[in-house]
Amino acid sequence: MEPEDNPPMSGSNSICVATVLLEKDIIKMNEPITEFFLEAPGGIIPIKAFVENKKVRFVEIHNLPSFVDKLDVKLQTPSFGEIIVSTVFGGDSFVICNAEDFDLTIKPDNAKKFVEISKEIVREANTNLGFKHPTLSDLNFISFCQFIEPLKINNLNQKEGWNTVCIRPGKLDRSPCGTGTSARLALMYTK
Repeated sequence: MEPEDNPPMSGSNSICVATVLLEKDIIKMNEPITEFFLEAPGGIIPIKAFVENKKVRFVEIHNLPSFVDKLDVKLQTPSFGEIIVSTVFGGDSFVICNAEDFDLTIKPDNAKKFVEISKEIVREANTNLGFKHPTLSDLNFISFCQFIEPLKINNLNQKEGWNTVCIRPGKLDRSPCGTGTSARLALMYTK
């Protein structure tokens, strides 16, 4: 659940619910792996929990199918002029934009700025771009704004990317955001 509505899917909430169901013995725990399903508003979510000594160590989820709706389109905004965004579904709907287009880097000091900017971007994206999920008929709007930084290669020669997701009514997501991560991966795959 989100502060404003019930999203089709939430990665972090799925992980939390799976952990509680297992650790409170609501679902029987089988070591080293317990597999089961959760039902989210958007569909059935396969869960794979890795457990040890009656504790959940980590949880894998299989999210809803992710896809790019609109790729690198122009969005006119009152405060920032024309910006390039993509609309993407990753279990929920996102408008994704580059943090550097606002002369910002993703760090805690910029949290309030991201939240304020996101309100305008989501409003303008819903008004001017829209979103309609092909099978989830109730999902006909953009829920969140995700700011991303360019991918970099870290010292282990792995791709690394920073993002932040702004959620209604004006907060940053508390986690890396499972649906936001899925949306970004769909965008990376499409590009």
